[in-house]
Amino acid sequence: MVTTGGALAAPYVIHAVAVGHDRVADAAVLTAAVRSAIAFAEPLQLRRIAVALLGVEHGAFTPAEAAAILIPALVAEARSTPIESIVLAATHAVEARALNEAVSGAAIS
Repeated sequence: MVTTGGALAAPYVIHAVAVGHDRVADAAVLTAAVRSAIAFAEPLQLRRIAVALLGVEHGAFTPAEAAAILIPALVAEARSTPIESIVLAATHAVEARALNEAVSGAAIS
């Protein structure tokens, strides 16, 4: 789902559901959420996006688990789009470390 950014600097917010109501960690669901979000970004002609660490809000995934799924999924999905840059957002230091480690281990080119 896409909404306007309202008072945010971003013109749009793309909402992605990475964990169902059962709050069970499922890598396929998180990957599908990334795929869906990137699919919403394309028709909006977005070249820059920001992505938070999905699936950690209620503890379904640890930050390390979520980052290990999120980063490869973002790279794979965004590669064939006009997206030029992705900002990774973290709300806690542990999330920032997990994202950094996942990016460091990813094959990004």
